[in-house]
Amino acid sequence: MSSDTLLQEFFASTQKAVYAVRRIVGVVYVRKTYMPEGVKSAVRIGTEFSISEPNFLAVTTRRGIFPYSNIYALPEDVPNDIRQDAPHTSSVIALFMDEDDAIECTNSAPTETRDFRWDEHTRAVIRALKNDPVIRVSHDPVLGFPATFFES
Repeated sequence: MSSDTLLQEFFASTQKAVYAVRRIVGVVYVRKTYMPEGVKSAVRIGTEFSISEPNFLAVTTRRGIFPYSNIYALPEDVPNDIRQDAPHTSSVIALFMDEDDAIECTNSAPTETRDFRWDEHTRAVIRALKNDPVIRVSHDPVLGFPATFFES
């Protein structure tokens, strides 16, 4: 797949922050771009990590976003202790093409891992990442997004 046809940017909303996921010359960067006032976090705005082929970037609901080795086929195959040692975000609530929507979601202070109000935004991002060689979105029943989000 040509890098011109790959999704170049999307945003992940968590309960405490918004993360931008950007592709720049074959490398995928994950950077914290927003945190509501009064939220305490050990990770500052601007903190980032990156990943490139042949390794992968996992996007999951309960385990957040994290880089992992190509020795694991799927994000859900990565042992929790290895994921904990890698840079990672907190649980992902929803995915967005637009940062303002992601900020609105984070500011709405959802209490659930998944917030149904943002499902259409999440589906659009997942569809755009369908054949991505680096970014792997989990559809595991426990750790991932609903299987229906991956249908065309």
